[in-house]
Amino acid sequence: SLTKRQPSSLGLKKGRISQYSSNQITKAFIEKEFLINYSQQLANTLLRLKDGSINLLTKWKIISEQEADILKINDLTSTLKIINETDNYNFTNNIKKLLVEYSTSPIIKMDELSSHRKACLLSRLIPVSEIEKIANLGVPINTFFEIIDSRFELIEQIEEAVLFVNKHNVEMNGDAFAWRFLIMYGLKHGEARFEEAKLFVEQNSARFIKGNRNSDTGRTAAWRYVSDFGLEKAKAYL
Repeated sequence: SLTKRQPSSLGLKKGRISQYSSNQITKAFIEKEFLINYSQQLANTLLRLKDGSINLLTKWKIISEQEADILKINDLTSTLKIINETDNYNFTNNIKKLLVEYSTSPIIKMDELSSHRKACLLSRLIPVSEIEKIANLGVPINTFFEIIDSRFELIEQIEEAVLFVNKHNVEMNGDAFAWRFLIMYGLKHGEARFEEAKLFVEQNSARFIKGNRNSDTGRTAAWRYVSDFGLEKAKAYL
């Protein structure tokens, strides 16, 4: 099975956050010489991090176990301490090092990224060394950004995700379609949805001739539509 390991609760909590807390944390980062837009995003991240993502930051040695416990409590005074008290906590220096890694990495090229992709990085805080491991598995950088933006749980399941793509890429007319399909449905439901989509394409590919691109065959167009819009919309399209 490709889904033996289930992911932790990752990403950011939804809903409203305290504007006062956000302003105070933003101010603390600015006083530590972070750019204002990075400071605002980092404040939002710290106030919204789910426990699973905090555990990942500990695993990646971005934060210590003590700092992780503080972030999970989500107490403003304590959070400000780990930012301000650089003699007692390494948090601020580690985040600065991470930003330097992003700016100098030939893979990330942060200065060339869109504001949305920069925000994705600052909401996940993944070390470049981890991103390089993912790239070495054959995951394109654009796909990496799609994963952290739309299906962050795959970060913990990346090897299983690569296996899924390698298993189905020929049937689905290429890696790009397979990745988009997997990001849409996730590993938990990926196999079942693939079998359903495969049957749908076999039965209806002739009705998708050329699709949105003149070079598409009916089968390619069908898989393109499924991977772009989902199986439900593909069925409704007919």
